[in-house]
Amino acid sequence: MVFPDRASRPLWRCWLWPYWRQALPVMRLCVMGSPMNSESGVAGSSSQAAGSAVKVQGLCKDFASFASPWDRLVEWGTLGRYCRHETIPALTDVTFDLRRGGALALVGANGAGKSTLLKIVSGTLFPTAGRVEVSGRVASLLELGMGFQPEFSGRENIVFNGRFLGLKDHEIQDRMADIIAFAELEHAIQRPLRTYSSGMLLRLAFAVVAHVDPDILVIDEALAVGDAYFTQKCLVRIRRFRRDGVTLLFASHDPLAVKSLCDEALLLVEGRCLDWGSPDSVLEHYNSLVARGRSSRAILNMEGVPARVSRRSGTEGNSRRSGNSRALVAGFSLTDASGTACRSFMAGDEGIVRIRALFLDHVNEPTVGLLIRDRLGNDVYGTNTWQQQVSTGSCRPGDLLEVGFRIPLNLGPGEYSLTVALHTLESHVHDSFDWIDRLLVFRILSPPAARFTGTAFLRPTLDVTAPVPLQDLQTWTGTLTAAFGGEPPRMYQVGESTPPWFFQGWYPAERGQEDWFAWTRPSFGFIIDLRGSFLELEVGARPDSRGDQATEADISMGPVSLGRFVVAGGAGWTSLRIPIPPEVSGCAGLVRVTVPGWRASAAGEGGDPRLLGLRVRRIHVT
Repeated sequence: MVFPDRASRPLWRCWLWPYWRQALPVMRLCVMGSPMNSESGVAGSSSQAAGSAVKVQGLCKDFASFASPWDRLVEWGTLGRYCRHETIPALTDVTFDLRRGGALALVGANGAGKSTLLKIVSGTLFPTAGRVEVSGRVASLLELGMGFQPEFSGRENIVFNGRFLGLKDHEIQDRMADIIAFAELEHAIQRPLRTYSSGMLLRLAFAVVAHVDPDILVIDEALAVGDAYFTQKCLVRIRRFRRDGVTLLFASHDPLAVKSLCDEALLLVEGRCLDWGSPDSVLEHYNSLVARGRSSRAILNMEGVPARVSRRSGTEGNSRRSGNSRALVAGFSLTDASGTACRSFMAGDEGIVRIRALFLDHVNEPTVGLLIRDRLGNDVYGTNTWQQQVSTGSCRPGDLLEVGFRIPLNLGPGEYSLTVALHTLESHVHDSFDWIDRLLVFRILSPPAARFTGTAFLRPTLDVTAPVPLQDLQTWTGTLTAAFGGEPPRMYQVGESTPPWFFQGWYPAERGQEDWFAWTRPSFGFIIDLRGSFLELEVGARPDSRGDQATEADISMGPVSLGRFVVAGGAGWTSLRIPIPPEVSGCAGLVRVTVPGWRASAAGEGGDPRLLGLRVRRIHVT
């Protein structure tokens, strides 16, 4: 749909347009229960060009700002004849075409229009003018908590949000257990959402989005509030979406996430599309804007401007300046290797710091130095002309001396400040001419091809030996013994506590009519002493009304497959007697079992939402 300009609208639409235009998407979402898919509004279109998931042409969005409620009332009461609002443009003539299966990152400073654009694509906001075509189911993670009801429990909000995203009730119930498990909020799922922290809200919101099976995934910087563990978990799921052909529209201030997740980037500056291309080129363009101060208030506000630093007050802004004024810092610059002003570098890039000193007194062999500190104020690296044994000559009053430092910035990711100093000899403590602390701030980014943590970029050389089967049984057994605090037993009788040798896929033990047993997931494992001839398992399949059907179990010991075995259905128990192959006998081994999964709740046999495999009562090696 093409949205007309205000000048071409009838009078009655001029004053109603700003209000019903914003209300229409919300009303349509409430009626349909999913993002819009019709020809009008921000919609998916059957006429959309083949291969395009999101197509935006000439998109504009204006917001009306009133100085007071009375101004709003006057404009309403006069049917728009008296315009009392200020028009604030959020987006101006934005155009792009995102192909199916592609990933586009929106890059820009706060207030550039990224969130507004994502809301329009998601169908929660109407544009002022332009065309937006969306093809497929959209799942969006916009403002944190958007679409949630604070008085509802976490479980109720999963249902509510799932309906909002277009899932049917039976689909939501089938995925409920997986959503709760992904969010890891089992302990809080019955509590009202108002008791959740921002990180818990993110967990719940992303878990719902991750199980919608969307065609288009829209994320607006929401991952920034999560802890490191869950953020990595989300990134893994997003990469899986990408492998499955899901289209990604992603807004972030994290350059690493932009480069690793997206194959295209769009630079927004004050609501306009300034650049569109590969993430590397767009981020380089954005960094150049940061260096020129157009989009870098967050960085530049941390710096002091030496021309404004008062010698009497000692400070202005965040800089601190001191010294006897025999020489003054007259200028400075930080550039990349090509000489372009820059405040963001990849770890390992070369930075050039140039310091110009104006002398007010005669000084023989003055020292010019610099000091790099991290964001906590810790000294990371410092040097000067004295320590580098570089002669600076004899300077007279009125002389201007310039010294350049070429430094490989082998630093860890983060923000660093630069301090400069003019003095004599090795240290400024004895005779300091001019010392300016925190003169400028720059940022180091981790290279996508060599990620690391810490404060130093050491560039290691790695060699990897291809994995081979371990032949030394003593090493195998010794490693397991050291890790688990003892040798594994030859028999397990399931009891109240789960032994540490139950490796993966086990639910807590339960008390049955006869004895203790434990449910497993469809895939589970355990470590056991295999010094024997047979592995015996006492197991049971689903005991419900449909449990008369047998279940097939695939069992393997390490790399050796033992084949497929049949577990009888019903409430009884089946004893499996499995020969232990000679190549794995005589040591502790990892046994894995895989069976078809099922849910009691889906089968109408109770409300247990867990994904189940087998019942296990006893494991023994004979």
